[in-house]
Amino acid sequence: MNVTRNLLTIISLTKNDLNGIRKTITSTRELRSYYDVKQLIIDSSEGQVASDVMALSVNEVNLRYISFDQNGISKAFNEGIRCASSDWIWFLNGGDIILPECTGSDYANFIYLLNKTTADLVVYQIKFSKSHRIFSQNPLKDNWPIIHSRMPHPSTIIRHKLFKLYGMYNEEYKIAMDLEFWARISNNNINVNYISIPLVLFDENGISSKNIVPTRKEQKRISKKYLISNIRKLLGKMKIVIESSL
Repeated sequence: MNVTRNLLTIISLTKNDLNGIRKTITSTRELRSYYDVKQLIIDSSEGQVASDVMALSVNEVNLRYISFDQNGISKAFNEGIRCASSDWIWFLNGGDIILPECTGSDYANFIYLLNKTTADLVVYQIKFSKSHRIFSQNPLKDNWPIIHSRMPHPSTIIRHKLFKLYGMYNEEYKIAMDLEFWARISNNNINVNYISIPLVLFDENGISSKNIVPTRKEQKRISKKYLISNIRKLLGKMKIVIESSL
């Protein structure tokens, strides 16, 4: 298969979770070894854990270790975006893994899709680690109010150019920064491919799962912010239609 150079970069955040990032690295090894996929480890670990995470990357193909000592998930995401040069970006954090049942043919189809699609986002299904429930994403335009959105970033592949066009993650948000990004781009002409195949086993021990109350507060702020802006845009469009019909 002819693979586009710099097609995909996997960005994996980790902090003081050696076992989680080890599982993530193991799950991406076939993609990195046979399809020239790159992976960035953005590590905010401390002490011996940081040394151990760094050691994991020594003999891995197409894997780069980046020590990141600033606080904040949004800042770490944005550091990964700045360091990536690929067409596509995939945020697969420490503890999240590509489903073990994925085979060589699944990987080949995955790479073929990224090579050929004209979409801006490719969204797969996600499987939860505890309940084993499989979640399918609603179309982006139907996620209103936005607080009900569940666009799963571990199984969403994003064109790098979207961050150049619409900005990176808003560092004002500590947990729901991905939700804010979806809300920010949802009014634009974003082309999305929805794939009804589970791709990722999602680690339910992450910060958003453990900090439900702060997460909900950020989600409500985002919903309020973009609900008002969407109403204004809708009224503006109605005004144009009315004036053109007079």
